[in-house]
Amino acid sequence: MLCLSTSPGFVASLLTLLSFAIAWQPDYILRITNTTIYSDCTPRASVVVNGTSPGPLLTFEEGQHAWIRVFNDMPTSNTTIHWHGFSQYASPFSDGTPLTSGWPIPPGHFYDYEFQLEDGFYGTYWYHSHVDMQVMTAQGPIIINPKDNSSCPVEYDEDIVMQLSDYYHADDQTIINGVLNTSVFGWLGEPQNLLVNGNAQGVCNASALETGQTCGTACGNNLQKIKPGKRYRVRFIGATVLSYIGLALEGHNMTLFEVDGTYIEPLPVADIEIDSGQRYSVLIETMANPPQTDYYWRIRTMWRPTRVNGSALWQYDENATSSTYVQDGPVSQDLTPTDLNMTVMLPNETFGWVSEQFVQVNKSEQPPSQSEVTRTVYLDGAQLVDAVKWLPMVDSAAYAHGGFDPGSNTWPAKLGEVLDIVIQNIAGPTSGMVEAHPWHAHGQKYWDMGIGMGNFSYAALNASMAQRSGSPIKRDTSIAYPGPGEAYNSSVIGDSAPGGWRLLRINVTDPGAWLIHCHLAPHQVMGMQALFMYGAEELAAIPSSLMNEYLTFGGGAMAEQQVQLSDLDPTQLQEVKKQLDQELDHLTTSYSQLKQAQSKFRSCMSDITELTGSSKVGQAEIRSVVDKEVLVPLTSSLYVPGKLTDVASVVVDVGTGYYVKKTMPEALSHYTTKTSFVQGNLDTLQKTIERKQDNVQSVMGVLQLKMQEQGQRGAQAA
Repeated sequence: MLCLSTSPGFVASLLTLLSFAIAWQPDYILRITNTTIYSDCTPRASVVVNGTSPGPLLTFEEGQHAWIRVFNDMPTSNTTIHWHGFSQYASPFSDGTPLTSGWPIPPGHFYDYEFQLEDGFYGTYWYHSHVDMQVMTAQGPIIINPKDNSSCPVEYDEDIVMQLSDYYHADDQTIINGVLNTSVFGWLGEPQNLLVNGNAQGVCNASALETGQTCGTACGNNLQKIKPGKRYRVRFIGATVLSYIGLALEGHNMTLFEVDGTYIEPLPVADIEIDSGQRYSVLIETMANPPQTDYYWRIRTMWRPTRVNGSALWQYDENATSSTYVQDGPVSQDLTPTDLNMTVMLPNETFGWVSEQFVQVNKSEQPPSQSEVTRTVYLDGAQLVDAVKWLPMVDSAAYAHGGFDPGSNTWPAKLGEVLDIVIQNIAGPTSGMVEAHPWHAHGQKYWDMGIGMGNFSYAALNASMAQRSGSPIKRDTSIAYPGPGEAYNSSVIGDSAPGGWRLLRINVTDPGAWLIHCHLAPHQVMGMQALFMYGAEELAAIPSSLMNEYLTFGGGAMAEQQVQLSDLDPTQLQEVKKQLDQELDHLTTSYSQLKQAQSKFRSCMSDITELTGSSKVGQAEIRSVVDKEVLVPLTSSLYVPGKLTDVASVVVDVGTGYYVKKTMPEALSHYTTKTSFVQGNLDTLQKTIERKQDNVQSVMGVLQLKMQEQGQRGAQAA
């Protein structure tokens, strides 16, 4: 049995980014500048957001249409802002990846990032520059609040953000020059300190500073005041450039329940392990009658040849005010981080940490099955001694599937495909060096299917899944581990030897150019990344008015087009209306295409239900229709009678020329999910159309007033 489906066009989910109104105001304005910071009392020339590092906390609501204006106030450097973990399903040009999703913001210019936060998208995220090493200091936290908090698996009283970063005294350009030096390779080494919300205790060496520089005096551990008997949601953000972090709080237990914006069933943990790009939320219940006032976080690097230590302070205070995001220091007393070794125990490296125990709360969402996978893509990296590149290698199996386009150096995929992306961690062919790599996928989230040691195979995946107590969850940043863990005492495992593997499964739904890369900044700068192009054929439908703005260096749709309508003359207003009419036509056509696609999905569901006489599609229903007479189409107009001999499975066209065999229940579930997905896009698109119609009415109203004024002036002149 063949049931046809149609992939919804990209235009159905694209939000046109022009927004005209009489009065307008961005949700946030961010200004990127150069300054000197003193995070551990040692001065460092840095790129900061709104004068601080990290930058301000941004909060949004689920389903919100967000608008952030970013100014580049630096005199000589380009910049961007990437919204880490955001799908950008309706706004691929707002991803903030220079020369991939759009141009960087040149000095003296601004860019308007506008995107729709879809329903079901909430949790802990962050923003950061995606140019060179600016991410080290140009970063900040994001919280997206759900419309209804009933889906949260725990109850809590207050939020606390802990943004974890590593601090190098060398400036960005010095680090870049070192790792990209073709004659004398200069590795940046281990960080000089670990920061919490931009603060760390440190000792500045005044004699080592350049002429004219002085040490800072107001540095110290991050201090968070807490109340007794409260339930705190602590949001950890891994904002490091190189370091894998382990940390635990003296005298307190933790329960993990959020992973990269996905709720998991509450999991008690003694410590948190977090790498660059990842986010976790834990519940910490404070004591009703604490025996002491001060409790320290012990923080250290892991999976590195040399460990670096850090700390932060929680201080009980009955009169503490609610403070989600504290950037204060110094603390009330000095502390040597190694003093915590005896009071806060941290385990040695463990392959996978507790990730194999995660169970997603939302059981209605399940990953595509292995039978639905249309292609398997292999990515690995090998570090070469004295080389400047991490070299991505492509397995011959990927070529056999036509996966890689050497002309554009991209992995193209059509909407509706299901990709398995294997991240294989291997040692360098001459150095034997290997380390932990956090891989981040831009755009839509993937299913984190599993991990293992050695070389990947589907047999190894099945064995891994059979042994784990958890199940695949949706993530955007996952770690390819270097080795077994406890035996890890250096980064050398043998020439070209396999470390670990990780499998990411993606159901391709969101058009755009999306990076998948190692989130360790120097590794990405050195080339450890791959570019995937999803639904390129759909991107061609974008109106030229938008494309011209986004593809012009220094442009940006809203940056070029946001105006006060009352300041425009009638000719300009007519041009605005013409452009809005074009967009409305584009959107309404998209809406119609989506409705047609949804109708076909429902027709397929109806076919399955009609055959079985039931929406449950059990074995009894399947057996009941064997030998049922049907009309079989030989041509578009000629049908002949036939009998069904086997209806236990159907062949489903996923809409991209790929056919997948499914059981009846799987097919029904597939089309149910597709129908719901399309309905969500229809709802979002309807709101956009209504907003555009309101904009047209606003333009028409101002235009009529202007025309009346012109007529009156003409009459008076006559």
